[in-house]
Amino acid sequence: MSLESCFLKLNPKVHISPTQLAWHPFDLPSGNTKVDFVSGLKTIAGNGDPTLHEGLAIHMYLANASMEKKAFCNNDGDMLILPQQGRLDIQTEFGRYLFNGIDMFLKAPTNF
Repeated sequence: MSLESCFLKLNPKVHISPTQLAWHPFDLPSGNTKVDFVSGLKTIAGNGDPTLHEGLAIHMYLANASMEKKAFCNNDGDMLILPQQGRLDIQTEFGRYLFNGIDMFLKAPTNF
């Protein structure tokens, strides 16, 4: 997993660029390598810092395996999930949802 949350200049892991950037899709795991949603998350871009209560982060994910008995919780804010290929089975406190490549899932905070 390669995640960042602080996008201020003081973070040496963050590259700041004033130009438009693009990236290639991540390579699919080979053979019997299993990657679930959490271990497949990668930070692509962002702005701000959560300790200052401002900003956003953009992550991509790659998953080819179920999370089995693991759970993922995002208490920081909104989350938009767009599967590129395949399907995504999401279980939330509101029920179970099955998404295909043309669907999107929006998780909004429940305490707004």
